[in-house]
Amino acid sequence: MMGHTHLDAGWVKTYDGYYHDSVFDIMRTVIESLVSEQGIANNRRFTFVEMTYFSRYWNGLNGTQQEEIRNLVTTGKLQFTSGGWVMNDEASPHYSMIIDQMSSGHRWINRTFGPQYVPTTGWQIDPFGHTKEYASILSQMGFNALFHGRIDYQDKAKRMKEKSMEFIWKTDENLVFDNYMFTGITPSGYYPAEGVCLNCYYMNNAPTLIRQVKTQSAGYRHNHIMSTMGGDFNYWAAELSFKNLDQLIEYVNSNQSEVYLLYSTPDCYVKSVFESNINWTDTKSDDFMPYADRRNDFWSGYFTSRPAFKYLMNYANSVLQISKQLIALTDIYSETQHLIRPLEEAFGICLHHDAISGTSKQFVSDDYVRMLSRGLASSDQLISIAYQKQFKSDLMPQFCHQLNVSECLYLEERNSSFVEIAIYNPLAHEVLDFIRVPLIDTNFEIIDAKGEVIESQIEAIPAYIQVLPDRKSKFESKYELLFEAFLRPLAFTKYYLRKISSQRDPLPQQVVAQDDDNVSDISISNDILSVIIDGKSGILKGIQSNNFTVNIRQNFGYYTRGNSKPSGAYAMHTNGSDPVVIALNATVSVIRGNLSEEVDQEFTPWLKQIIRLYRDNNGVEFEWTVGPLPTDIDYEIISRFDTGFRSDGLFYTDSNGRQTLERKRHSRETWTLDTNELVSSNYYPITSWLYIRDLLSDLQLTLLPDRTQGGTSLRDGSVELMIHRRLHHDDGYGMEEKLDEPGVDGKGLVVRGKHILYIDRIEDSMRNVKIISKTLFWRSLPLFIDMGDRSPQDFTQENKIAESLLIKTIDPSIHLLTLEELEENLLFIRLEHFLERNQTFDSTVSVVLSELFTGIEVLDAMETGLTATQSLDDIQQRKFKWNCRDCDGKYGNPLDDPEQFRATFTPNQIRSFVLRVKRISSNSI
Repeated sequence: MMGHTHLDAGWVKTYDGYYHDSVFDIMRTVIESLVSEQGIANNRRFTFVEMTYFSRYWNGLNGTQQEEIRNLVTTGKLQFTSGGWVMNDEASPHYSMIIDQMSSGHRWINRTFGPQYVPTTGWQIDPFGHTKEYASILSQMGFNALFHGRIDYQDKAKRMKEKSMEFIWKTDENLVFDNYMFTGITPSGYYPAEGVCLNCYYMNNAPTLIRQVKTQSAGYRHNHIMSTMGGDFNYWAAELSFKNLDQLIEYVNSNQSEVYLLYSTPDCYVKSVFESNINWTDTKSDDFMPYADRRNDFWSGYFTSRPAFKYLMNYANSVLQISKQLIALTDIYSETQHLIRPLEEAFGICLHHDAISGTSKQFVSDDYVRMLSRGLASSDQLISIAYQKQFKSDLMPQFCHQLNVSECLYLEERNSSFVEIAIYNPLAHEVLDFIRVPLIDTNFEIIDAKGEVIESQIEAIPAYIQVLPDRKSKFESKYELLFEAFLRPLAFTKYYLRKISSQRDPLPQQVVAQDDDNVSDISISNDILSVIIDGKSGILKGIQSNNFTVNIRQNFGYYTRGNSKPSGAYAMHTNGSDPVVIALNATVSVIRGNLSEEVDQEFTPWLKQIIRLYRDNNGVEFEWTVGPLPTDIDYEIISRFDTGFRSDGLFYTDSNGRQTLERKRHSRETWTLDTNELVSSNYYPITSWLYIRDLLSDLQLTLLPDRTQGGTSLRDGSVELMIHRRLHHDDGYGMEEKLDEPGVDGKGLVVRGKHILYIDRIEDSMRNVKIISKTLFWRSLPLFIDMGDRSPQDFTQENKIAESLLIKTIDPSIHLLTLEELEENLLFIRLEHFLERNQTFDSTVSVVLSELFTGIEVLDAMETGLTATQSLDDIQQRKFKWNCRDCDGKYGNPLDDPEQFRATFTPNQIRSFVLRVKRISSNSI
């Protein structure tokens, strides 16, 4: 009997609203019931999951009350399961986000109660589908088991028949260690069994519960059954619920002998199952996406829902990681810890499975944006302190978080003649980035830190961007200055925007006369690629390089309501297998410069796109602006690419931006798919990449989005991503509101985003795709500093100081996933081999931890789990060694050379280390 409550961190109420209306009373009355005489006499137990709420409640208690809870935890009466900051969504987040939010919760438990109480059982009972990478992350954290409450109804029915409701999940075939997870499906989601009422008379519950338990036991291979006694915000009057359970347990155990009831927790259940010593032969190597709760009801719409918020989450994550790095790199831990917490905690809350998923009410989503905005403002202060410390400067950097809509209020309002642009690169490798700076006038140039003018070009901002309702400018920037920046790893790289005496001419825009019968095709190119646009229709026609020519057509379409069921924030229902094409033709114009060439397309007044090639770049950028969508019908907008690729029904998607999964159209790996919904049943979450292959031509076509979106391949040679949704009905899954975002002006949301199209030989593709994906996700951040009348020669020494932030050269297949300071001179790093087995020629790569940074001496290094709460040795000792074929009980490699702190990495492996350091430089690493 699992006493638990599921506490959504926002949904139909805000995070704060739920806390004040429900959570506080739940926490108070549960604890009172556990410590009461009846609670002790009946051996009551309870499980909490979401640490954002529990820590908030704890912080409001006095010492006596805290000690009371501490006693409950140490005696096992109160246990934590999963223990993340929230119960995160699995479809939308990048894997680094998942690791961080789990770490936030685990570290709080570790600080408050001790490492032995950090959870080892996963509890994902409400998220709407489950990814392979999430299970892999938990396995690498040392978890013993993972439980799901929702899987596809057809999958569940088959598992019940085959006694495979519990199985071994092969979570990542790339990994030598930690590549499996004991996984269970709860019998009745996370509520009591059908017909059983938590707060109803126990004698009415008893016969129904006994009957249900006997039925449920048919799906399991042992004599233990998990009966979930809880649900959304249950136990608001806990004594009533516990009293009913006390009486139910006593009555059932006294009046029959076939079923024995007892209070338990997920950890206790897992221990009992493990001790059954079953040889687990049922395995799984795919994932649980997409989820359907009944026939033709696939929850694949939320992969795209609230696209602007999904972009904001990616952006906020970049700022958060940069903030963590700069605390460590500039030695400002003590003075800035209070500044990073607002963004760290808000970001964790927004990973909740009704937040980043886009499945909360509009006013709740607005509240998430408010939280993130406050967090970003606090991190701005932190980054400014780091900048001033690093460069011994009293100048105050400013931030332009609206560059996505071509706006920088600081530059517009100050109209300065000389501005430093200090660009921070959070990656441990050099990055070539193209930076766009919005301007009111064109009389500006770019110089580097040596005072030399570098190449730049001025472009007019398209008229439809100038009138975006999100822009707050009073001065209306009409131009953008584009320049190429070479960014050093883990460092600020400085450039300068300098006013000159004369206005520069923007690049001319050539309008194509498409009604001319003799119009030629349009071509834009760089040294690597040529992109061909049909001169008559204005639609993409082909892409060429020295190695290939691909006939490819890209256009936009939409799905609308199909059968009697409407699409909503969660679910997607369509009118058939083919989308409606929005426009057969687009009006086009061309802009050519030395740094980039582009074709501007207008399909409708609410749909525009720029196809762009940057110099020396092997990817094609598709920048689309969509909205406000019409209100006559439901619209689910897609961008589709059609080729002649012979892909044989196969396509490939990422799992949370880390490993790659093969998909087969209209198919599932472990059960037979039966549905008439041929579109949404084939949609998957695309966090980082979607690709198809033509083996005969040895070509791979990959699409990379700038935020999570739904995607698929509905016919051979075709891939599509869903970019926007505007719907007129609720889908009946609890949000109780249509997905119709009003946007800033109340007329409907306008979304601006990017896709990168990359085509190459198969062998070369994935290594380059992983690099593009990494730079697309881990964004550089520009700071803007008004330099007044100074010149670069006045601060040459300041520019030299920037060199001290450089990380020493590491193997290009190694990614510095995390750098943060846990306490004074105690650094935490996560390093990963970010290539998969079939993407690298090297089976292992070594890194010497003591040689990672300049200006630092590593005094000691301890390998830990992913959350840095326990040593790797302790985790290995706690982890259950399940009896199954190919289950490797080992956890990881020891340091190869302890004196030099040398660590070896295998493909896709993440290793985590706590470093005790001595700083050689007084102001920075």
